[in-house]
Amino acid sequence: MSVKTEHRLSITTYWRWLTKYWWLALLYLGVGLTAAYLHFQSLPRWYQSQVIFVVNPEAYNQGLLIRSDEIVSGNAPSSASKPRIAEPELRISYWLNSDDFARKVTAMLFDEVTDEALFQVRRHLHYYRYQNDRFHAIHWHAATPQASKQQLQMILEMLETELLKERINELELQISKATQLASSPWPSEARAELQQNISMLRTRLAMVTSDAFRLIQPTTDVTASPNPIYPQRIQVMLVAMFWWCAVGVTLLHFWLAKRWLARRKP
Repeated sequence: MSVKTEHRLSITTYWRWLTKYWWLALLYLGVGLTAAYLHFQSLPRWYQSQVIFVVNPEAYNQGLLIRSDEIVSGNAPSSASKPRIAEPELRISYWLNSDDFARKVTAMLFDEVTDEALFQVRRHLHYYRYQNDRFHAIHWHAATPQASKQQLQMILEMLETELLKERINELELQISKATQLASSPWPSEARAELQQNISMLRTRLAMVTSDAFRLIQPTTDVTASPNPIYPQRIQVMLVAMFWWCAVGVTLLHFWLAKRWLARRKP
């Protein structure tokens, strides 16, 4: 019986049905395409904006991104007078990928830092580093190109403000501690080293607090994609039509099998 069933329900069985009821098959595909398109239209749109930036080279020259005075002191050995890693921006990279940065962005863009808002920021805010840490990029996604571009500009400004605030607080603390040490009875050599260190710290503080100083230097404008990057229409349509055709073939198979069994009954 199974052999006859396989013979009856072969590929030719389906082909004969399709050639006979081609209009019904086309109608089914048309309904599927319409449903897939309506489903695509109902999905939320997400537009991507991006910006590429570098860190001000003076931040390296003044040793602002690594905790070392050897770069600017001038009396360190040659082997120690250069950063041990190329373009030491690990502090920035670490902070941009931290939970603290995500929470600050969430607090800036949303009324309340909820788990849902924080998840949305983590999902749609992406940070990249290129070419031995020299170039950085931030991608942000929003419901409209204008909102995506405007919000990314706010994120970039907040990034520079927070990084400068962090460095200013560190420098002020270092100056305070060094000044306290300088007021103690130290040998003349130690006192001279402390005064040199205080002068260096004050030079750094004057630089980062200057209105003309920019820690973050964009190499491109903040641009937004004119078309949504999600959802992709071709992907949504293909997945929906694959599912729709699979359902149709399954229903057709059961219908043909049921009709064949009905004919077999005496």
